[in-house]
This record gives sequence, C-alpha cells and structure tokens, in this order.
Amino acid sequence: MRKSILTSIFIFTILIGHAQTNSAQNYIHTLPGISPDSFMEFKIEENKYSFGYLGSPLSGIPCMFNDSIKLSSIDSSIVIWKDNILYQKAYKIIVEPSNILLDTIAGKITMDGIITGGWYGAGSEVQIFIGERIDTIFPQTFILGNPNLAEEYYKERKRQNLPDFEYLNIAFYLRDFSEFESEAGFESSIERAFKLSARINNKSILVFGLTHGYAEIFDIGKMLKLAKQRPL
Repeated sequence: MRKSILTSIFIFTILIGHAQTNSAQNYIHTLPGISPDSFMEFKIEENKYSFGYLGSPLSGIPCMFNDSIKLSSIDSSIVIWKDNILYQKAYKIIVEPSNILLDTIAGKITMDGIITGGWYGAGSEVQIFIGERIDTIFPQTFILGNPNLAEEYYKERKRQNLPDFEYLNIAFYLRDFSEFESEAGFESSIERAFKLSARINNKSILVFGLTHGYAEIFDIGKMLKLAKQRPL
C-alpha cells in the first residue's frame, strides 16, 4: 500500500513539473519582449506599394499596388512614374507600436500603438490586415470617358499591332486575412490608436494602409519563425 502511494506521488510530481515547464515556455514567448526597434527590422517593401483593393473596394480584398513602377505592355521594360513617387511620399503613414506580444506556441500576435501621417479628417482610419501575400500582375487599360474616342483609341492600337492595354501593374493581394482598423486622425488629434490580435503563421505579413499613400508592410511570418528559434 505504501509503495502504491509513493508511486502515485512520484507520477503526480512529474506531471506537475512537466505542466510548469510548458507553462513557463509559453509565458516566455508571450512576454512583451519584442521592442518596437526590433519589430521595425521586419519592415519590407518600404515606399513601394500603395494601398487599395483587388478589382474595387466592393471586393473587400486588400491589394497593394506598385504605382511608381509598371511594366510596358510592348517590351515588359520597367516604366517609372516619378510623379506618383512624390505623391505617395507626401501622404506616408508612420506606424509606432507600443506593446508587441508574440505567442510562438499558439502562433498569435497581439499589438497596440499609434499611427500618424497620411491625410487627416473623416474617413482617415488606417486599414490593417494580416494575411498571406499573393503576388500578381494585371493589365492597365486607359478607358476614355467618351465611348467614341475609346473605340477609336483601341482601333488605333490594333492597327499598330499593339496590345489593348498600356501597362502591366505589379501588385500583391492578401488571402486568408484578418482585418482591423485604427481610429480616424484629425489635425487637432493626429495620433490614431490601433489594436490587433490574430493568429499567424510563417507566411503571414502585416499591412497598414491608407488611401493615397504608401502602405507599411511587415514580414511577421519571418519574425515568428525566428522567434521560434531564439527569443527576439
């Protein structure tokens, strides 16, 4: 009887120790130990892609467009639109995270902070997305307002044996995404507070987007992968 009791106590002690070890490991990876500076190291594609939607805003599918560089439909050479570069930079947003918690066991990120920059006023909420990036290209056709002129435009391109479209847009959209939104920003209160919490994996990216400006893009999938290997 005594031997049975001692065996039970021994097994119970092992189970408690194992549970505490797992709990400690999980706790370590959910501490707010990722500093804002460390997080900024995972920023990618800076000053490159503007924010929009695939097809139209009605689709609800976030899409980032490289409005500064397009591919010629004639020879696929790169065409740089310098005016767009200056325009997008004028409305650049700045993301300033405060608290970043990364749970590598559950594959979950929680973050809050503020966003400044861009334009201010009603409707200036920054859209925030976490999802998997899918690169794509699609034709851009200049459709004229007058149907007769548009028809003549396409006929002329056909006579010259040219494609119907002028350029190929370089872009990427997100799939399997989670969506969040910051507060609106105003001239009297330029700081837009934001909060997010979502499941992520090694392919996840985080995008902050406001119309008429460059998107802020972070490779949080890479951050998760590295955090699993070593604490950040």
